[in-house]
Amino acid sequence: TYPIYAGEGYLVDTKYGKRQNIQVPGWVHNRLFTYLQSERYQSRRNQALERDESEQYVFLSRTGKPLYVSALDKDKYKNHEKGSAVRKFI
Repeated sequence: TYPIYAGEGYLVDTKYGKRQNIQVPGWVHNRLFTYLQSERYQSRRNQALERDESEQYVFLSRTGKPLYVSALDKDKYKNHEKGSAVRKFI
């Protein structure tokens, strides 16, 4: 498994900012790594707001906007309703 650190002080939000160490199975990590190398993701990333590669959102819309905006970025995406893209997808 691979750890993802979440909560206050990290780029991944949690309920009430509680710090957590989320264990991701190796096969999920491998699929995400493959997706991050794909042309589809690269094209979306090129349209996104510029940021350090290690801090770029993984799940981006066709226009390069994140499907979910972190609390740390809420000022950068002023008109983005929290989680609206995910709800629309469902």
